[in-house]
Amino acid sequence: MNRLRRLLAFACLALTAMQQAAIGMTPAAAPVTLLPLGDSITEGGGGFYVYRYPLMEKLLGAGYSVAYVGSKTTQPVAGSPLGPLPHEGYAGQNIAFLRARFEALYRQNPAAIILLHAGHNQFADQKPVPGMLKDTRAIIVTARAINPSVTILLGQVIPSGKLPKYSYIPEYNQALASLAAELNTPDQPVILVDHATGFDWKTDTIGDHVHPNAQGAARMADRWFEALKKVLPPPAKKQAAVVSTPVLAMKTTSAPLSLRLWPGDAPGAPANPGPEVAEAAGRVSNVSVPMLDVYLPPPDQANGTALIICSGGGYTRLASGPLGRDAAARFNPQGYAVFSLKYRVRPPSTDVLRDALADARQAVRLVRSRSAEWRIAPDRIAMVGFSAGANLILNLATSPDEADPASPDPLARWSSRPNFIGLAATWPNNQKVAALAIDEKVPPAFILHTKDDSTAPFHFSEELAEAWRRAGVPVAFQPYEKGGHMAFNFPIPPATDWTAAFVEWLQHLPRQ
Repeated sequence: MNRLRRLLAFACLALTAMQQAAIGMTPAAAPVTLLPLGDSITEGGGGFYVYRYPLMEKLLGAGYSVAYVGSKTTQPVAGSPLGPLPHEGYAGQNIAFLRARFEALYRQNPAAIILLHAGHNQFADQKPVPGMLKDTRAIIVTARAINPSVTILLGQVIPSGKLPKYSYIPEYNQALASLAAELNTPDQPVILVDHATGFDWKTDTIGDHVHPNAQGAARMADRWFEALKKVLPPPAKKQAAVVSTPVLAMKTTSAPLSLRLWPGDAPGAPANPGPEVAEAAGRVSNVSVPMLDVYLPPPDQANGTALIICSGGGYTRLASGPLGRDAAARFNPQGYAVFSLKYRVRPPSTDVLRDALADARQAVRLVRSRSAEWRIAPDRIAMVGFSAGANLILNLATSPDEADPASPDPLARWSSRPNFIGLAATWPNNQKVAALAIDEKVPPAFILHTKDDSTAPFHFSEELAEAWRRAGVPVAFQPYEKGGHMAFNFPIPPATDWTAAFVEWLQHLPRQ
């Protein structure tokens, strides 16, 4: 019972019963997050099937409220209504590869439950089992250090007919059984999932004798499902509402509409910026083509409010993709339209504050100009930023609005000032509060900060809140004792209640 309460507290949104009823959910129905972790058998791809799809269909069909998380998405098998589902599957890679990257990727997506199935991509003549077991243990230890409430479903590896290369798999599966028995505790379960028994590579894999066919993927899904039933909160009674809400959220959050902010090159762009660089955990650097990812709620649930999410990264990199997707998973079911801003960073920008500010202005104008199409009220546009993203929003909020009704550019005729803002762990970037134009024209602000933040000083947010009060503009300051600089980041922030508090604050703000 204690374990169940911790899982619910970690995974569920802090919505009031009234808010939950408004979106067709029963209390505590927010999705429990699942992280599929492994190699190509987890990733999926052309020519073979993957368990993630039949498993999610079984879970939703049974009434469970769950959602996959991860920095990657792979296109669905033909005919799946679920869209590309998030995961951390890496084709051609072994457990040592996963171990080396696990801490960074799991800090980005600290899911409540990890589905670990990895063991291919070794060679039997290298006698790999001791090293594989060491790496698997290290992944579990790291997961527990990041999220003490984590549950690990440790999958025994499906058999393979690619021999002698994979002849070590039975030995490894025996070792996994011993590891699970050793590490499993009531508070930190490590549950063995037997994918080996009953899986026949002759009938359950494609022609390479390694990757599952449709029947093999279904067998794997069945084993995961039986294990998950033992650790998930009971399915909600209102099955239809629970099934529809996560599916809609996944369709939205997995495949957003991506729009260029500028019709050609962004103003001030260098001649040869070089390619954008994809980094660990979905981060990007060398951004020269600013984009806006659009995540819309179902039309019948839209509440008319837009949230433009601005990632941090010290103006040198962004976590735009994962952060926007996970913010959408949090806010779309409540009717909010979510937009993830990919603004320019340094390099290639030679004046990043100027360029990022121009991108932020353009994002607000773009959303406001298409407000009718996207079922948004033009006076209900918020920006929510984290760290450097909060600094960017602060600079925008305290700058003059540059709307020009006579401009030949239709977007430039719209106001670029948000109607309200959320500032989480605001990074000062060597700026002083006294130097900012915080007057009666700034939008209402919701300010979050932890006292143990070692990257952005707590007193900076304190001073911001006081400046807002002196200006006579509505402000809510939410201090937290602990959580550090990443306390408010998605998918499951340590300060789990801030989104509910932010929503309540928005709902009580008067229209401007």
